[in-house]
Amino acid sequence: MTTEYRWTRRRFLGSIGALAGVAVPLTARSATKPGEVTYSTYGGDYGNWFKSVFEEPFTQATGIRMVHDIGQNPQRYAKMKAYRAHPRFQLANLQDRYLFEATRDGLLDTIDYSQVPNAAAIPATYKKPTWLGYMYLSVGMIYNSKNVHEPPHNWSDLLNDRYKGRIFIDSFNHFGMQILVAMSFANGGSYANMKPGFKLIREMAKRLKPIFISTSQQGMQLLRSGQVDVAAWQNARAFILKRSGLPIEYIVPESGDVPVTYGNAIVKNSGGRKWSEAFLNVTASPKLQGKLVSGKYPANPTNPDATPSAEVAKLIARPAGAKQVVLDYAEVLPRLADWSRQWNEAIAG
Repeated sequence: MTTEYRWTRRRFLGSIGALAGVAVPLTARSATKPGEVTYSTYGGDYGNWFKSVFEEPFTQATGIRMVHDIGQNPQRYAKMKAYRAHPRFQLANLQDRYLFEATRDGLLDTIDYSQVPNAAAIPATYKKPTWLGYMYLSVGMIYNSKNVHEPPHNWSDLLNDRYKGRIFIDSFNHFGMQILVAMSFANGGSYANMKPGFKLIREMAKRLKPIFISTSQQGMQLLRSGQVDVAAWQNARAFILKRSGLPIEYIVPESGDVPVTYGNAIVKNSGGRKWSEAFLNVTASPKLQGKLVSGKYPANPTNPDATPSAEVAKLIARPAGAKQVVLDYAEVLPRLADWSRQWNEAIAG
């Protein structure tokens, strides 16, 4: 005779606490526990590390497998819109820009934070009604200290003929948008006036013939191989290269770099909300966030109780007086389509 195993609340709390050092209040019962949750997320080295830190403990504790829908932010966000009536996944891991867009478009469910107690200490900057951030990085300037003896100090310093053919810039849909805004603000622009930023991008494209990358793996390869000396890019990848022994340094521009948060959201009308909230709670664990940023991908945790390793704490420490350009997405979102069009025209010309 077969005896049905009943997944009780006590059993769930105990197992996930033992495995991950977190406790998850949950009202779902065994009858509603799915065998798997489809997760729209990243691949590559980052995706594998994320899986080992957050997904595997969740699966071991609950028996729920995380099935991946892998891709870049724009493609996965487009899929959310295309299948909004019949979602293809329950959870989405995206850059903050796309989380703000998905919220605007009504694609995300509201999170019941009573079911995500680990998020209690996370500041509102990273804890929104429809998404929860687990880490953030910054977008600024990177250079090879062996080959560049006079490093750039501000965005306009990148327009240097010595960097011709030796510089890359991220695509608009990855970190290029943040770079554009920071360049504009540094040169007297505003959300309503991106001309200073586009002027700089246009001149760089014409004079320096930069490589415009579309993936993090491409940027890593260019810097590892020594094909480029300078980049407008993210600090976390620069730190990976630096800790591997390469002479790669990250610079916060005098006018400020741009923080970018990564977070998770529950896709509206996708089902399994309570189990999705349980997973969000795992990603909010200070213990696991500390592990995430201390491992293969050094960045900043969103939970102030998370403790990075001493090595990573030193890497992510900001210079005294360093500024940041925190984007106002109420201003950004209505202008994205026009900025994207102008960006493509600028780099093509």
